[in-house]
Amino acid sequence: MTLKRRSFIFSLGASLLFSFNKHLSAQSDPLEISVVGMVENAAIAIEDQGLKQALINSPQAIWIREESRLYIFIIDGDGFLLLHPDRRMIGANIRGSRDVQGKPFILRILKALQNAGETFWSEYLWFDPIDGRTRRKRVYSKKVGDLIVNCGYYLDQA
Repeated sequence: MTLKRRSFIFSLGASLLFSFNKHLSAQSDPLEISVVGMVENAAIAIEDQGLKQALINSPQAIWIREESRLYIFIIDGDGFLLLHPDRRMIGANIRGSRDVQGKPFILRILKALQNAGETFWSEYLWFDPIDGRTRRKRVYSKKVGDLIVNCGYYLDQA
C-alpha cells in the first residue's frame, strides 16, 4: 500500500471520528450514523481526489450499501444529477423534482446549502420502488465545492 493511499485511508477514519460529533446526537439511530458516514467519506474522497478519481479509487461501500438500501447521489448546484445507482438518471436535471405532496425537495436542499452552510437534513415523502409504498425519507446533504453529496433512508426502514 502506497504512502499516499495509506494517508487517504487514515484521513477517512480520522475525519469520520471528528465529523460524527458535529452531525449526530447521542440519540442517533444506526441508519442515521451510516448515512452521515457515507456522505462524509464520499465528501473526503471527492475533496482529496475530485469526483472522477474518487469514484475510481474509493471502495464501493463509500457509494452504495445494498444490504442497508443506502446509496450516495450527487447533484451539482444547478440540480443536474451526476451520480445515482440508476445510471439512466445521470445527467437529468432534478432541480424541479417534487415529493408526493408537491414540495420541491431538491430545490429546498439547493437553497438551504446555498444559504445556510455545508450540511443539511431534509425530509420528504417518496415512493419506495421496492415495496411500492409512499414513505417519509430523511436525507443528509453536504456541500463539497460545487457539488452536493446526499444519502437518505426511509424513517420506517429500521
